[in-house]
Amino acid sequence: MINGNRKGKAGERELCKALANATGLSYRRTQQYNGTGLSDVVCEELPELHIECKRGKVVNIHKALEQVERDRGVDQLPLVCTRRDHDEWNVTIPLKHLAAVVEALGEAMEGGGK
Repeated sequence: MINGNRKGKAGERELCKALANATGLSYRRTQQYNGTGLSDVVCEELPELHIECKRGKVVNIHKALEQVERDRGVDQLPLVCTRRDHDEWNVTIPLKHLAAVVEALGEAMEGGGK
């Protein structure tokens, strides 16, 4: 039997590496309590992002988007990163937040990333 908690942690660590490779910025897992409130992954250069990580055989993107909207702070932008087993990582951003996420990411990368 697969330990879901351990698999979730492994997925978050894997996502941190993938995001770092893609952006040149530093990412880390957060210590969550009861699975709510905190982003799964944070980037010191992008505190305005609330990043949710979902990895598994089946990923329900709609539930993940509902969770990120529910858990994010008032001033945070939602970002959902998903990967089905044996596939590549994908990023989902609600369209109304796309421009703000792209702008924040570009500024962070110019300031010290790639």
